[in-house]
Amino acid sequence: IKSRVLHTILTPRGQRVRMSEFGTKLIRFIFAPNDEFTMNGIRDEITTCISRYVPEVIFKDITITKPNDNDNSIVVVIEYDTQKGNETITTQVAVQL
Repeated sequence: IKSRVLHTILTPRGQRVRMSEFGTKLIRFIFAPNDEFTMNGIRDEITTCISRYVPEVIFKDITITKPNDNDNSIVVVIEYDTQKGNETITTQVAVQL
């Protein structure tokens, strides 16, 4: 599931043939200011996309941080649960934008 989550997040929307809605529009946030509006947009984009294309994921938290003041990059850490039988598995995925 972790690879499906990453694949879904990192695929630009419109990139897949016959699945034009698959993926995210995270590219539009690359040069956006690191403010609350941008962070909420990133969080909403990821939540909407993963909920639609990887429905077995149960979100716990999405943390967005700016690791370095010298550049404009941000790190998004997605923490989620999945069920395997009676067991709940918690996983974290980090993506740098």
